[in-house]
Formats: sequence, structure tokens, C-alpha cells
Amino acid sequence: MTSDNSGTFYYFWKDYRNSSYNIYMQKLDVDGNILFAEDVLVYNPISDVSRIKSIYTADDNLAFCWIESEYSNATLNTMKLDTSGNQIWAPIIVVGNDDTVYDTGLQPDNNGGYWLKWFSYSSYEDLFVQHITASGEITLSANGLLICDENGYHTFMAINLTSDNNAFLSWHDSREGSSNLYIQNVDDQGNLLFPVNGQAVYEGSAVYCRDLRILPNNDNPIFIWVDDNSYYDQRIFMQSLNADGSLTFDETGIMVIPSEWSIFNDFDLSSLNDNYAIISRTHDEDNIQRAKTQSFDDSGNLLWGEEGILVTNSIWEQYNVQLSSYEGFYYAGWTEYNGDWFNPEINIYAQKLDENGNLLWGDAGVLISDMSIENNLQEIAGRCFIWELNYWPENIIFAKLIDENGNTAPGWEEDGTAISNAGFMNYSPEGLQIPQGYLILWKNSFDSQCDIWGQIITEEGNILWQQGGLSLVAQPNDQVFFKFQFDEFLYLVWQDFRTGTQNEIYAQKFDENGNELWQTGGVLVGEGCNPDIEKIGNQLLIVWEKHNEENFEDIYVQLLSLDGDIQWNPEGELICDAFWWQKNPQIVKNESNDVYIGWLDDRVFNEDLEGGDYMTSVFAQKFHIEPTYTPDEILNVITTKLHQNYPNPFNPTTTIEFSIQNESNIDLSIFNIKGQKVKTLAQNDFKKGSYSINWNGDDESNKPASSGVYYYKLNVNDKTEAVKKCLLLK
Repeated sequence: MTSDNSGTFYYFWKDYRNSSYNIYMQKLDVDGNILFAEDVLVYNPISDVSRIKSIYTADDNLAFCWIESEYSNATLNTMKLDTSGNQIWAPIIVVGNDDTVYDTGLQPDNNGGYWLKWFSYSSYEDLFVQHITASGEITLSANGLLICDENGYHTFMAINLTSDNNAFLSWHDSREGSSNLYIQNVDDQGNLLFPVNGQAVYEGSAVYCRDLRILPNNDNPIFIWVDDNSYYDQRIFMQSLNADGSLTFDETGIMVIPSEWSIFNDFDLSSLNDNYAIISRTHDEDNIQRAKTQSFDDSGNLLWGEEGILVTNSIWEQYNVQLSSYEGFYYAGWTEYNGDWFNPEINIYAQKLDENGNLLWGDAGVLISDMSIENNLQEIAGRCFIWELNYWPENIIFAKLIDENGNTAPGWEEDGTAISNAGFMNYSPEGLQIPQGYLILWKNSFDSQCDIWGQIITEEGNILWQQGGLSLVAQPNDQVFFKFQFDEFLYLVWQDFRTGTQNEIYAQKFDENGNELWQTGGVLVGEGCNPDIEKIGNQLLIVWEKHNEENFEDIYVQLLSLDGDIQWNPEGELICDAFWWQKNPQIVKNESNDVYIGWLDDRVFNEDLEGGDYMTSVFAQKFHIEPTYTPDEILNVITTKLHQNYPNPFNPTTTIEFSIQNESNIDLSIFNIKGQKVKTLAQNDFKKGSYSINWNGDDESNKPASSGVYYYKLNVNDKTEAVKKCLLLK
């Protein structure tokens, strides 16, 4: 609809009354009286039409534009009419053969002509304008004058007329990762008065953070998150904390993945030789989602070029991207879909990369599984690929170990070894490489409730727990959102709705055979949801979010002994109760039992946003975990014992604890699988007590040891007391 500003209104619409799409027009006065006896047919297209816009021109005529499309071909068209609906000149094609034109609009000039504006969604929202004279002549370049094609998204462009008949343009722009306002001024010959791609007149703030991940980095943990200005404008940022809680970088962090990478809900991280890598997705020029990787150091420097690296040359859709590191290499995985609804192929592929980003398995990668059913990759643990096979009404968990050349490892099925039973909905598997092989946990949905199941499979492909998996947690209603740690035992924490009225946090300890070691059904930790767990020395720290009386969420933490005893306030200790929501807490630790907890936080109110709004930001807290026992208790309970190292597997540092009953001569050394000594960690007289020694994954020459299985042996007064196995990963 448009108006002559004197009480007369002109309506244009798409009409199917003649069994084909046409554009009709009608005229009404301010009292709603219809002024044309019959609706006026103003355009009879040969295909479908949409997005009709209209204006009243300075010479008292009408102009309108529309999109005309047939299959994948689309054009932006315009024409001029008098106020009775008669053509002044025939339709003009403004943009030809482009099905990505959106957000069209018109603005009359002072001479009977007008401006058109639109964006093209071929990659981002690139902005264009065109000028049409009163006689129907195009004055700017064919297919429009490009106003902005910077990285990021450019939307909601407004067009107004200046006193000298120029087009004044303004738009929302996210090229810097935040919501900014840009402007441009252009005359009818296409001359720009402001810099190319516009001039910023207002810089807003980054809006919403999500998908927080925290990477341990001793005293400088690294925080990674998605900065989400809109569904299509997503960037990954990083921040690092110093030991005193100060920020390493500017408060907004530094961007490691720009918005031309379409980070939806799947990205993954890994580390190798003190650097980090990330895998996510990008849209190519054909709007196909492609798996892409980038590496960066702890200073945020990009190591694989500004654009990153495509892991495959396949032109199929790629999603469910995953990444791991093992023995000095990165292993990337993804699901591929051929896009054919009638004959779909949904397979899993892998690629191997060195630390410089070189593709080692060819341009296409290697096939992991092509079972002709929907395969959705969920996890890579070392070189073990774990996925869901979706075959309604059931999901089955599969896993497959490959060797360093991408071949199926001996003992494993070519298309994957079934980890779970058929007949159930098994989903969201998570895996971890452990000394026995691979520990895989998942959610199992049956009879309208969700339980937690698990399985261990060896490097040789042998199932250690019962065939089809072992039910670890089976209580009424749902048990979900689990996290776990493993040394010589499995420590599991989860969100539990067994009461049917509120979510609670439970924890359990299992032996290597999957037997419960604490009270049946687990230990109640507190009320809340979304827990995380970390083993700190001889204790377990659990963090979660808890609903408060104001209907917001706070962050709580609890400490458990390895026997499942609650160490702090039975309700948990409050970490943060700031106004609004605190959510999705996570834990990392350093080598000194300092703990860093990070979470997403909505407390920050940004008045710069339209109408004001709360921003989702990233907050953190640090504290030190002291032993739960006193020195007197140590003297009374000390026995000679060698404990399992933690973490295990590790990269590059692990802690080995031991205790001795009496003053003794101690030798604690590392051996490889051939029985050759690699490193002497301690060789001296020790008094009665408990000790903790770190191994940095090096040999006697302080050179890094290779990945693999090692043994550490405790000799007391020249007698071997204990030998344990550990796994070094790189």
C-alpha cells in the first residue's frame, strides 16, 4: 500500500482469481470507499510473484516493484503507472537471475523517479541500490550498485532522500562482531560520499554469548564461546585469565572464527603441542555447509591462515563435525549428506591433519561408515569414532577404531561395531580413551523415561561389559545431562528427575566392571541441573545451576570424598547469586589444585540495545581446594600405597600420589612397555606420609616422550611395592 498523502490510498496485491498469479490494484479514500468500480489488472506475469512494494512519486504517479520467480530463477522487477493503473512505461528487470534478493524497498526522488534498495543473500546480506528516472531509465550499474559486501551480516537497510536528491542509506552491520550502525550517501550517478562499505556512526556491544567451553591451560585457562548476534551472525571468541583473575585480552575477547563460518550448534575443540584447533562449518558459494578447521595459540594468533582449512573437497553437506588429537596429529570427523531426499546417503568421513594443517588422507578424507542409513557422528576419542545410527523408531550406538592410515583396526567391524542394543532410542554418546580401551556412555530412552548406559570396548574390539551395554543409572523418570571422569574408577554426575517434581543432582562411583560403589542409585548432591565434575586430588568437585525463589538460576558447588561423603554444606556452597540467570557452569583445574569455574551470565544490562536488554556474558571464579583431612589424621591412617595417576589419559602432565608407613628409601620411576626406564621421578629417603609428584611426559633428557602406554613403579627399600599403568596422549 502507498498513499498520496492527501487521503487517497493505493493497494497492490498478488491475485489468483484467473487460475494464474497476477498483480492487481485498487484505490480507496480515507473513509474506506472503493474508488475503482473493478479491481485493475496491472501486470500479468509468466510465473509466480512475491514481495510487492509500492510508492507515490513526485510527479503524482505510482511505482511498484516485485520479485518474479520460476523454479530457481528469480528477477527483481519494477514499473510505473498513473493513478488509474495505466502503464507509463513497461516493466524493467532491475536484477536478473538471482533468487537471493530480499528486503526490497523504494524511495521517491524529487524529479518523478525513485530509488530501489535490496540485499542479496548469496553469501551474506550484500546491500545494493538502483536509481530509476521518471522516464524509466536505469542510471546506475546493471544489477545494482553495491553498497556493502564486508564480512559479516548487513540487514535492515533504510533509505531516505537528502535535500540534494541523493539516497541516504543506513543499516545494521556486524562486521566487527557487534551490532553497529553504518551509513552511506550516494548520488544518482553512483558516486559515494562516504568510504566504500559505509561509515560507522554507532558501535553497539556484542550481544549474546553461548556454547561456552573452557580449556585447561595451567594458571591461564582459556574460555571459548560463540558470540551470537543473530541466527546467521555467529563468531567464536576466546579469552584467557591470569592467575590473579585479570584478563589477558580486551574485555570483549579476541575473535578466532569470523561470522562467515556458520557456527550453528556443532563445533569442537582439541589441543596439540601447546596449540589449539577448532572445527566448525562454513557456507560455500553454493550455500553448501562445509567442514572447516583453524588452529590458534594461547595468544589468539591464527596458525592456519586467515581463512582456515577445508577438511574435504566433497561438495556434499557436512555437519556433526568433531575433532580429536592423538600421537601428534589431529583427527577430524563429520557426517556427509548427498542432499537427495529420494535416495539419501548419510555417511561418516574422517581426515588426518598435522600441526601445520596439512591434509594427510587426501583431499576427500577417508570413509568411516556407509551403512545406507542416517549416521550421525557424535564423538571422537583418540582415533575411535562414535556415532548414532538413526533408524526410527530406534537409535543404535556404533564405534569404530581406525589406525594411523585410516584403516579399520583389527577386531573392529568395517562399518562400525555395535555398542548398544537395537530396540531402544540410544543417543548422545560421549567417549573417553582409558587404559582398558574406550569408555562410552550414552542416554537410553525406553517406556517414556531416559536412563544412562555405558560400555567399555578394548583396542582389539572386545566388549568388556555386557553385550548391548550396561545400565548405570535407571531410576524413575529422566536421568540426563551427565558428565564423568575416569582414573581407575568411573565418577559420574547427572541431572535427575526421579522425584517427578524437581530436578536434582546425583553422583555415583563405579568400578572397572560397572558396579556401583556408593549407595544404590547414587548420592544426592543438591537441587538443580546442568552439572559438571572434576577430580581434584583425592576429592571430587561438582558444580551445577540451581533455581532460586526469583525464578532465576544461581551457581552452586559441592565437594565429595572418594567414598561419596558430602564435605561441605549439604545444600552446596553458593558461588554466584547475581541478578538474573547464571547457567551452564564448567570446571577446569591447574596443577596446584586451583579450580576455575566459568559460566554464562545474564546479569549485565545493556542500555545501548534497543529498549535495553540483558546480555549473556561469560563470568568466572577461582578458588583453591585444600585436603579434607588434617595432619593428625594423616599420621593415623597412612599405609604404603601407590595411587592411580590423574588425569589419565593425560597430556602432557599427570600427578602420581603415594604414601609410606615408615621412613624409607623410595624409588619412583617410569618405564615403557619394553621395560626400559624412561624417567626417574624420585630417588631419595622419605619420611612417613603422603606425597604427590608430577610427571611432565618427558624422559631423563627432558625431551618429550612419545604417546603410548607407560608403567610407573614404586620401590620401597629396594622392594617393588606396586606398579600401575598410565596413558600419555599427544
